[in-house]
Amino acid sequence: MVWAWPFVMSGLFEVFDPNRDGFCTRDERLALSAQLVAEIQAERFDGFIPWLQATAAAQVPRSMTEWVKDSFGQPTMWDLLSKLSMPIGLF
Repeated sequence: MVWAWPFVMSGLFEVFDPNRDGFCTRDERLALSAQLVAEIQAERFDGFIPWLQATAAAQVPRSMTEWVKDSFGQPTMWDLLSKLSMPIGLF
């Protein structure tokens, strides 16, 4: 997948293309996100809440840490949907 055009225009493409081959690949995205994903999976809140606060689209009603802990405590999507007896489409 090539995401070069809008990023080349602004000079930001290099951030998403660490090997500078002109392509932004899934493997590069995974490598760039690895530390953040590890922090989230380990529930090390101090490691990812600053990123979450900087990228959040809306203010959360309580502290970000409380909100994240509550969110992590919810059942998975499959746990919720598996109890339904009708087909569900997610788009």
